[in-house]
Amino acid sequence: MKTVDRPRSRSRARRSRQVHDTERGLEQSLAAAQDGLERFLASIRSSGMAEAAANYRDLQAVLIQQRLWAERHGATRLGPRFRAIAAICKELYEVFATYAGVMQPLKELDKLTAMGEAAGTPRQARAEAAAEAPVGG
Repeated sequence: MKTVDRPRSRSRARRSRQVHDTERGLEQSLAAAQDGLERFLASIRSSGMAEAAANYRDLQAVLIQQRLWAERHGATRLGPRFRAIAAICKELYEVFATYAGVMQPLKELDKLTAMGEAAGTPRQARAEAAAEAPVGG
């Protein structure tokens, strides 16, 4: 006759139920994250932002040429306008860079493992930055 170790059996069943409940909660959380990210991407796409990048490259070239012309010709009265444009561009850069920084490690989320991190994760980025930093400072 086989004896059953009931405390272990109950403990395993409880852990199994906890894993199942946690997995179900994660599924709901992941579905919400996916939905939110899909809406964000759709919003960016429908805004025409991706297609407009070429126009902004042209604007970049024009603004740089204008700034260099102004400097060469001593057009100092244009300085406030260049500073205002630079301030706006800095703010835009900070917004986009923040989003790009957040998305960098997530773009390889499906490759992340418990044994290591996917390329571009914050830990790897810090390690790479430390390795590239000049010695002594």
